Amino acid sequence: MRIPFDLIAAVLCLGGITKCLSQEAKAGVVIMMPLGSTLAACGGLVLLAWLMHELATRDAEWRTRFGTFPSGFGRGPHPLIVHTWTVRVAQGLSVLFYAGWLWACQWPVWVSQWPAALGLDPEGQIGGLHLANSSVVTMPLDLLPFLLCMVAAWIPRRRLASRMRGRAIPLLSYLSYEARLTWLPLVIGLLLSVVSDTAEMLPPQYTEWLKRPWMDLLTVIVFIAFTSLILLPKLIIWLWKCKPMPEGELKERLAALMRRSGVKAREIMVWGPRSTGLLNACVLGGWARFRYVLISPALADELGSEETEAVLAHELGHARHGHLAFLFMMILCLAALLDPVMAWLPESWRNSPFAEAGVLISLVGAYMYFFYGTVMRQCEREADLASAELMGTPAPLIAALEKLALLTGNVRHIWCWHHGSIAERVAAVQQLSRDPEASLRFHARQRRTRILFAILTVAALGAELWAKLV
Repeated sequence: MRIPFDLIAAVLCLGGITKCLSQEAKAGVVIMMPLGSTLAACGGLVLLAWLMHELATRDAEWRTRFGTFPSGFGRGPHPLIVHTWTVRVAQGLSVLFYAGWLWACQWPVWVSQWPAALGLDPEGQIGGLHLANSSVVTMPLDLLPFLLCMVAAWIPRRRLASRMRGRAIPLLSYLSYEARLTWLPLVIGLLLSVVSDTAEMLPPQYTEWLKRPWMDLLTVIVFIAFTSLILLPKLIIWLWKCKPMPEGELKERLAALMRRSGVKAREIMVWGPRSTGLLNACVLGGWARFRYVLISPALADELGSEETEAVLAHELGHARHGHLAFLFMMILCLAALLDPVMAWLPESWRNSPFAEAGVLISLVGAYMYFFYGTVMRQCEREADLASAELMGTPAPLIAALEKLALLTGNVRHIWCWHHGSIAERVAAVQQLSRDPEASLRFHARQRRTRILFAILTVAALGAELWAKLV
């Protein structure tokens, strides 16, 4: 699953700036730019985002001689490594420009006036909810300029993806599926906004219990649990256009492999249309009743039957060794850390929207990149080993990994923050498969890590709950 760090950073910036502008609006010190100028500046923001990613794509195209040399022409770093870092810089600049545009143009203040723009009463209410405060409406409008920047960035990147895959990927199909893969947090946020707005419209006697000091923490825990176990798998199946795998030899072989693994799932699904060129597979859901196995059609086309089984065995290894539940615990731990860290900040930092957003972005980024990334790389090693154990040999998985490395631009030695490199994974699974005792020690070490982290997470949540009660 793709983690849109740029979208997360934009949301954090939006939250801090909106809070500050709301305080200034109440004090009557907001100076708003004319709407026409604001929209023109928004167009410039989107154009700038497209230009930065167009330059990054053209640089990668030149380094590969327009797909003739996917690994690069001559000496130097792999073109995709250079492109990845260039894109990250462009995404970071897009977030900064978006935050500056929000502040300079007072966009959240304009958005808060949407009822008047539709000819409605600016002070109108539905139940106890002020229309101007409806997050179902204001959140998409506030984020719309940045979402347009993201779409503009995908346009040139589609061209590079087509060259790397050796076939044209239709633009609309590519953009549609990128949005479906990347904007999942936005969909979850919209659902949460519906719940929030509904709670505001209910009579006070029905929502009074939500104002208790410990209810916010309990609500976060329940929401994350419900989302991870039930809502997210169902939402992804719909959002990613997954359909049940048709009957045939491949489905029979994969179903037999699942029975051998002991991992239960509700359905084996085809992951999206073939035209997207997606090469991936995954297992969704920590609960068997809402667990799905997803395989993209392009992956099944490119790999042999035994190689596809090995990839599925890898994904089943994630479920068999509790990695999905471990991911849930890591999200809970991050949620438990946010409030204490923000409470330690100086008052001047908490009153500055940019300082507050910067600290939150740094905390989330560091947690995900250093801690989550390190843990997930070890989980990938364990899932690779689980595949070798289930298949009886690591050879099919290694063949699948090497083939995928070639198909995606000869990326065998490119290091990924949450998977490592394919070369590292191949070496690790070969070494562990040759030494049964080392494999047992590795599994035991991973199990101890999960148990210790679960204890620490529960302790952190308990400490925060106790602080709210006293």
